[in-house]
Amino acid sequence: MRRRGLFFLDRHSIDAAFTLLPLAGCRRSVTSALDCRNGSNIVIDHKRNADKSVPDDNRITACASRRWQFDAQRRVDPGGSCRVWAGTCSDGSAAFLKWHPQRRSWRQEEQALRQWLPQIAQELANRPELLDSSEQEGLLLISAVAGEPVESGTDSEQELHIIHRQTGVFLRELHRLEVVDEDPVALSKAMPERLQGWIDKADGVLEEDQIVQATKCIGDGSLFANDRRVACHNDYQPRNWLWDGHRLGIIDFEHAHLNHPGFDLVRLQVGTWQESPSLRESFLDGYGQYPDWLDDERMDAIITLFAIGCVVWGTQHHQKKLVELGRRCLA
Repeated sequence: MRRRGLFFLDRHSIDAAFTLLPLAGCRRSVTSALDCRNGSNIVIDHKRNADKSVPDDNRITACASRRWQFDAQRRVDPGGSCRVWAGTCSDGSAAFLKWHPQRRSWRQEEQALRQWLPQIAQELANRPELLDSSEQEGLLLISAVAGEPVESGTDSEQELHIIHRQTGVFLRELHRLEVVDEDPVALSKAMPERLQGWIDKADGVLEEDQIVQATKCIGDGSLFANDRRVACHNDYQPRNWLWDGHRLGIIDFEHAHLNHPGFDLVRLQVGTWQESPSLRESFLDGYGQYPDWLDDERMDAIITLFAIGCVVWGTQHHQKKLVELGRRCLA
């Protein structure tokens, strides 16, 4: 989704980013699906959360034009559950219109843009601003963010280390936000519930030894008894980082919600950092601490839960590379 140097939201490259399941977002990412909220309330059939009335494109763009004088110039999403248009505001500035079919994903993104990001110093990273919104219509009007995606592979080794350090700095501030966890289900209970949810959904695609291994790894969840949820991006990876040559940009907040901080590092831990361990050091330098959970049984459990989701969802949605990633993590 680009307009020369401007990026935003749903560039769903399935192979690179994983479009997985629950939590009703534009890209139902596996990281989001494997969160640690009340497992019994996170349904795998996202259709239960979808609105019954689905408006057509003309109705959505006409509504935005009427409300905000937004000129929708082209639709830029690749066909996920959300719809996104690039266009201009009345003052000529570039912006994006995003329609959410589910209220949960709308509220997650709206909260992140309206409440969380304004608390983080602007100089730490470029990020989208919430220009306006309508919960009734499921619409968000969001500013464009300058830069090119880091996953494009055009950045030099030196730039990558700078980028990873800056992403660590930003994530540190996000994780340190003062938030109230209103979920009545503790992490220690939610983790095994999430695993069981995937097992119940597996329909034979998981091998018995994978189930045994995952159940043993996560156990009764007591590993997480002393951990707490923090504000998380939940899809924190190079495809959602932009670089303009000088400054970092962070996009795609539709999955943002309270979660164990490890879920913001899981894609890096099994991906980029496997290939370039030195980038992890740059990231942690920016993060300002070496989390005590990063190399112990808790991260193993998070990766295992993530991998189980990859195998189950990837098989059911014919995403071969996703399944392969999950199986590699479980090997």
